[in-house]
Amino acid sequence: MKKYILPVKWYVLGTIFFIILGGVALAFLPISSKMLFDTLAGEANHSYAAIISLFVGCVVLDIAAGYGSMRMTWGSAVGFEISLKKAFMRSVLLKPFNKFAEKDVGEHISFISNDIATLDTDYLPPLISMITTLVSFVIYFLVIFILVDWRIAILLLVVSVVSVMLTKLSTQTLGDTRARFLEAQGEYTEKVRDFLEGRRLVTPKTCEQILSQHDKSLQAAGNKRLMFGKRKTVALMLNGVFSYSINVAAFIFIAYLLFTGNITVGSGVAAIGYIEAFAQPLQDIMYNLTALRSVRETKRIFLAETTDTHVNKTQSISSFKDALICNNLTIRRDSFTIKSFNYTFEKGKKYALIGSNGSGKTTLLDTIAKFHETYEGSVSVDGTDIKTLDISSIITYQSQAEHVYRANYTDNTTIFGSYLNDTSALDSLVNQNIKQSKNCMELSGGERQIVSFLRTLNANSPILLLDEPFSAVDENTKKQLVPLVISLDKTILIVTHDLTPSLAMFDDVLIFENGRLSDSGAYDTIKNTKAFSNVLNSIR
Repeated sequence: MKKYILPVKWYVLGTIFFIILGGVALAFLPISSKMLFDTLAGEANHSYAAIISLFVGCVVLDIAAGYGSMRMTWGSAVGFEISLKKAFMRSVLLKPFNKFAEKDVGEHISFISNDIATLDTDYLPPLISMITTLVSFVIYFLVIFILVDWRIAILLLVVSVVSVMLTKLSTQTLGDTRARFLEAQGEYTEKVRDFLEGRRLVTPKTCEQILSQHDKSLQAAGNKRLMFGKRKTVALMLNGVFSYSINVAAFIFIAYLLFTGNITVGSGVAAIGYIEAFAQPLQDIMYNLTALRSVRETKRIFLAETTDTHVNKTQSISSFKDALICNNLTIRRDSFTIKSFNYTFEKGKKYALIGSNGSGKTTLLDTIAKFHETYEGSVSVDGTDIKTLDISSIITYQSQAEHVYRANYTDNTTIFGSYLNDTSALDSLVNQNIKQSKNCMELSGGERQIVSFLRTLNANSPILLLDEPFSAVDENTKKQLVPLVISLDKTILIVTHDLTPSLAMFDDVLIFENGRLSDSGAYDTIKNTKAFSNVLNSIR
């Protein structure tokens, strides 16, 4: 975790400095009591002004140090959270798509909302506290050893070490329990997301069943949280018992030394004052040990998620010269299979992919775009297998329901400035409602498809994969967009259910039936085939 702490190192060092400064001030407070009682008993000769000055000075210094440490703590907490979330998002977005898709979006969101928040509160603060507490522990030990009585210092040290060891044993299983609780929280978050996205399906007839499913998931998460709470309560209770053992042992020993005349009254008063001061750092150590153990599994998962081993190391390609070739391609997706697909898509040509729903058109595009990688055979660009290539510069894929960000028109069409905004030729097709939108998610389905298409054009890739890109666009606008697509100096594969003579604009029409290419050729060639008739009948 070192690299995530380094960005906030000055805040961390500042926190440690101020806490140690406050610890020194508190360590000398009981000395003023010793000076006062020894002077009153005639065993020492300290001035009243010196005693008051020491006491007030320690109090003022502790207050100032407390203010400084709180300021530094806030800075380190915010910076650490930002560091963790930056690393997680970078890791998630740089994963190969098939690795990313192994988990649902809701699981990723849950990890940021729950697990990283847990690390933010229960990893760095306890870690800093462990360091400062150990230093404070040493300061108290030395002050008691040198200025009060060495025997009391040794006793407190021994009892403290034993208590910490017992605490470590009591928190062995806490981390695993917390991991199960966070897993249940993630599952609940995913359920809520699922129910809210399906809000249109909620009716008086379905509402109670949906709420029942929600309540079951909520109760399961609550049960896991309760189990974690029970175990943490037991661990903290044992911490308290071990901590109080210091108080009891020290009080008995100090009383013995006083009754036997081995220490002065002032030393006894100071020593009793140190019992709580010495016990508090111990309580902090035990609490911090509990907290750090409880996030051990979360830390392991975070580090596994953010390692660079899963980032795809592929060769970048910036130009397309000849052809995209599918050779003996067999694609499997769940129970569906595309069998032995062979085809050469030549540079600059336009291809229409038609067929009934579920015939394999989208699966083929997903594979070419590297969004689906369970297949045999090969897909190559200019003779190089795409498995070894970063194709993001030469292939842009627009799905039927392409994602639109909750952002304005310009940010959506350029992906926040990633592309140049070079779509002025389409100004006549973009109404003011689209251009002036501050949140493109609020646009209609057809308007969002236009925004997505403009983004696709701005990507300026030589190969465009378009999966029913205009299915929600009004007919008048669609009639203007399709010829525009055909006129582009690009290689285009477009899935369409428009089986009108407009297909004659394409160089080739590919007909898919039940996971196989049943026919292909120019529209005038295939329009009278049985395969084309089958498609016509399937969509009527």
